Amino acid sequence: MDGVLIDSEKFWTQAELDVFSSYGVQVTDELAAQTKYMTTQEVTEFWYERFPWENFDSSALENKVVTRVIEMIQNQDCTMSGVQEFIQNLKNKEYKIGLATNAPLRVAHIVLEKLQVRELFDTVHSSEFETQGNLIRRCTLRLQKIWVFLLSTVLLLKTVIQD
Repeated sequence: MDGVLIDSEKFWTQAELDVFSSYGVQVTDELAAQTKYMTTQEVTEFWYERFPWENFDSSALENKVVTRVIEMIQNQDCTMSGVQEFIQNLKNKEYKIGLATNAPLRVAHIVLEKLQVRELFDTVHSSEFETQGNLIRRCTLRLQKIWVFLLSTVLLLKTVIQD
């Protein structure tokens, strides 16, 4: 979703900096790069393990990060050119469309609403409902017999839009 449907990866980095630095965490570019593909829960644990602080509440911190990301998605222009047309084209061809994301489900819904394509998706799935292993593999195995997924690669998106 990030980097394909919208350009929001920078929002996650900024939210980490905003939230965790307020707890005394020294968020560096080098350490932040290690969290890029982690879930919000994993990111929270990552920073706490390196810079423990008092009154640690993982779910409250996760919520703060996600809320901050949502604020930035809603208030900044992060849409990627051609996405809406691409998705509409798939739907016009009667494809079933699904989204599997590492982001929390509420972020996925905000993104689809911002793009005004929510009604075009037949299913949306988040890694927050998975307990082990690789997200895309798990989601694909779970849903591949039912849904055709819009896979998150910029190359695929650009190739199809150009056709």
